[in-house]
Amino acid sequence: MRSACLVLCVVVVGCSGSPGPSDAGGQDAGLDAGVDAGTDAGLDAGVDAGIDAGLSDGGAPDAGSDAGVLDAGMDGGSVDAGVDAGNPLAFTITVPAFSVDAGTQTAFCYHFRTANAAEVAVKSWRSRSTASVHYLSLWLSNTALADAGTFTTTDCAQDPGKASWAYSAWEPDAGWSFPADDGAGHPLAKVIAPGTSGYLYLVVTNPTSGALDSSAELEVGLYPVDAGVTRADSLVAYNANLNIPASGSTTASATCPLPTSTKFTWLSVFTHKQGTRARVFDGATTLFDGNDWEHPGASTWAAPAFPAPTAGAQYACDYVNPTNRVIHTGASLELDEQCLMLSYVFPTSVPRLCVNSTLLP
Repeated sequence: MRSACLVLCVVVVGCSGSPGPSDAGGQDAGLDAGVDAGTDAGLDAGVDAGIDAGLSDGGAPDAGSDAGVLDAGMDGGSVDAGVDAGNPLAFTITVPAFSVDAGTQTAFCYHFRTANAAEVAVKSWRSRSTASVHYLSLWLSNTALADAGTFTTTDCAQDPGKASWAYSAWEPDAGWSFPADDGAGHPLAKVIAPGTSGYLYLVVTNPTSGALDSSAELEVGLYPVDAGVTRADSLVAYNANLNIPASGSTTASATCPLPTSTKFTWLSVFTHKQGTRARVFDGATTLFDGNDWEHPGASTWAAPAFPAPTAGAQYACDYVNPTNRVIHTGASLELDEQCLMLSYVFPTSVPRLCVNSTLLP
């Protein structure tokens, strides 16, 4: 394995002050404020344990290789240093340089902690990576799952039972901004609490015959402290009961009930490679329709067109299973599947999670 040259490069910039809650849009209403902001509690025990497994055996094509792509001697440093008062409206999470072994596809997590002393309101996300990074997503938690500044390949997955989703990208250069108007003249924003822990989940691929030097970073744009934002936050729906027959096809669907007045501003669906199509409906209205699991894209809305589903959010994933075994819900890129609806909704002050058709309290 080629060793990775690691320099701790996470810079947290100007995270001070409060975003200043808006009195418009009832930002603290509609979604239950009693839900833990990290979605760490209340996850139904029926959720398939495979989502916690991270990289299960055989998760990479060359299962006989090292634990993936990373040097075991990686430096674990603090990620809450490097405040730059020259730019108070952004911070950047930079993954230290790493090398992807030839002929591999695998996943890992890079852990960090934000340095903000007060709440900050996120205006935009912008991720940049080398082409070897097939997929990147950001997950936030009240409790650190590993030391800041470290990589993990075990207990590492997109796990809505341990952390709350915040951002995903399927392209090397990607990003999006929250709408500047919630319909009442106030900007929408994701609010990040002081000293929040989290991780970047990266799926990396190297189809070549040589190792690839790789990198990834996420820039988080912020609103001024007096912006008067209306809070938006993530709503994730997860199908824990996938059962795709051997050498067969199926459609798995569930409906997430939504609190009254919930509006969407961003919406997509994540699957693995057996996924052939993913959709989200509000009754007879299609909110999202994607047929490329590697580049599903997203539906986005701005005022006054925010959809407010009245029949809940029905999410459905179609699969074709070319193998001679049944495929179930799980985290392994090669062995398992997922049907994971990712979205931002408002008004709310906390992330929410649906497991199958149950909106957790």
